[in-house]
Formats: sequence, structure tokens, C-alpha cells
Amino acid sequence: MAVRVIQGMAEGFLWPASFILINNWSPVAEINRIAAFVATGSYAGPILGFPISGAITNYIGWQYSFYASGASGILWLGFWWIFAYEKADHHPKISESELFLLRKNKTTSHAQCPSWRDVPWKSISTSKPFIAMCACAFAKGWVFNMLLMQEPTYMHVFGFSIAQNGIWSAMPFAFKLIVCYASGFLADFLVNKAMTSRTQVRKLFNTFGFGAESMCLFSLSFIYDGGLAIALLSTGISLGGLAVSGWQTNHLVLAPQLAGILVAVTQSFSNLAGIFSPLVAGYFIQESANLALAIDGDHHLGVSDTDIFGWHMVFLTSSLIVATCCTVYALFASGDEQNWAEIIPFSEAKESLIIESGEMTTAIFYQATKNGVENE
Repeated sequence: MAVRVIQGMAEGFLWPASFILINNWSPVAEINRIAAFVATGSYAGPILGFPISGAITNYIGWQYSFYASGASGILWLGFWWIFAYEKADHHPKISESELFLLRKNKTTSHAQCPSWRDVPWKSISTSKPFIAMCACAFAKGWVFNMLLMQEPTYMHVFGFSIAQNGIWSAMPFAFKLIVCYASGFLADFLVNKAMTSRTQVRKLFNTFGFGAESMCLFSLSFIYDGGLAIALLSTGISLGGLAVSGWQTNHLVLAPQLAGILVAVTQSFSNLAGIFSPLVAGYFIQESANLALAIDGDHHLGVSDTDIFGWHMVFLTSSLIVATCCTVYALFASGDEQNWAEIIPFSEAKESLIIESGEMTTAIFYQATKNGVENE
């Protein structure tokens, strides 16, 4: 338990830091595709993790899947330590032309992240577009963590082996990775060609993504066939990847300078959902036999009502949560930089105030001197 707590605390830094780097390294015209590409990493993990862990558990032993995960993390750390730089200016091998392009197309004039006292916390907490993003983060965290922790259990209901379980569990995330990356290019194309407003692009991608995901999850609450369940799950989760270019990359648009802070808050809502969704899913699955007593039915293709009814409740609950958050975002989202977004650091503001005060004092002194001379 202690190890899991430490792991969760350490992972809490990843998304805020990632979005700060994206903001520092991305030209405005390419920011959606770059952010979408980074977001696909969280889905590439399950694509590799589910089948590899399934194979390792099936043929070697479950504990070795943890060794493999730890070793891959250490390997990644080596590459990150060598090749990662916080800002383009710090990279020793960046070309002058590339550096000029990044500086020319910077998303904000104040590159440094403001201190805590400079952050407009009240404006952020009362911003409707930001609250809508928090709702979407909760929905994303609810579904993602529920599937990450419970999907193999769902596949097992249909009698798949451990190795097959890993492959089928990874399939929805594989399709989602493709859709995520494609959505970034498409969103940039629509915005750069001025075919529609930034706000409409955000709402369009989010509504189609979360809407399709919600409908597929709702349909799964009536399914008893394993093949059909895999098809619906893959369709819903993959199309949900469109929402990455809806709400998830919107942190970099609403407030580029504060993107890391905004992500830290929305990710907290996502993690909050990640705490409750596996618990709710576990409750429904555990109480499946009791919940199914009200249902009269025969076995369907080897899957009994008592086996599957709990999962029907899981998908129905998840569908309602996603649909609700999708509606909130459609009503209140914005794709424009907010008026509270650009922060002048306190030190700069103080210096500016001193200069202005000095100029005002000089002007008053000059006017007084002039009046004195005229009176004489």
C-alpha cells in the first residue's frame, strides 16, 4: 500500500510538467498535434502493458510483470535525463532557424511560470470554461481508471485466457492512440485555415468524442456476447480519443502561461475519479449475484446474468457520467485565451510601478517648477 501511495504521488508531477514543456516547445500552429501526441503516451502504456503482462503472467509468473515495468521506467529515465531540456534556449544542438521559429510563434510573452502569489486563483476557480474542463477530466479519469484496473476482469467473464485477455484489453487503447493523434492534426487544420472558431473546434471534438463513448458504454449495459462487447468497447474508447483535442489540449489555449497549474488542478479531478470508479465497479461486480436476483433469464452464450449484470451497471453508470460532463463542456467551453490568463510576475509589476511612479513624480515636479517661473 505504501509503495502505491508513493507511486501515485510521484506520477502527480508528470502531466503538469509535460504541459509546461509542450508550451515551451510548441509553435502556436502545431500545438494541438504536439499535445495530442504527448497524450497518446498514456494510451500506449496499456497497449504494450496489457498483452506483455498477460504473457509474462501466463508463462513466467505475475511478479515478473512488475519487474518488467520497473525496468522500463529506469530505461526511460536514462533517455529523459540525456535528451530532455525545459526550454528550447537551453538545448545545445537546436538550430538558429528552429529557435527563431519557436520564439516568433510563442504562445505567451511571459515564458516563465508565475509564482503561487501571482496566480489568479479566484478567477480560475470561477471560470466556467475551466470548470467545464474539470468536469471532462473527471469523466476521463472515471472511464480510463475503471478500464485500466477492471477491464481484464470483464474480459474474463467471457472465458478468455489470460494471454487473450491481455490482447483484447489492449485493443481499445490501440485504436484510441490512432484517433488521438489524428484529431490533433485535424484540429490544427481547422483552426489554421480559419474554417471555424477555436471554441467551435473544441466543442465539436469533445461532443463527438465523449458522445460516441457514452453511447457505446450505454449499449454495453445490454450486451452478453464477448465479440460484440469487444467491438463496442473498442469503438467507444477509440472515438473518445477525439476529446483529447476537445478539452485536454485546451489548457494550452485558455491560459498558456498557466497551463501547468491548470493541468495540476484538472488532473486532481481525474485522479479523484480514479479513486472512486474502481471502487464503484468493484462493488457492482462483487454484488452482481444479488443485483441479478430481480432478473429472470437463461444463460446467454455461456455468460450468466449473475456474471454480467454487475458489469451492466458499471457501464450504465459510466455512460451517464460521461454524457453529463460532455453536456457541461458543450454549454460552457471556450477555445479563446481568458482575460486572466497572462500574468506579469510580481517583481516585474513592482518594477513597472516604481518606474511609473518616478515618471509621475518627475512630471509633477516639472509642472510645479514651470508654474513657479510663470508666477515670477
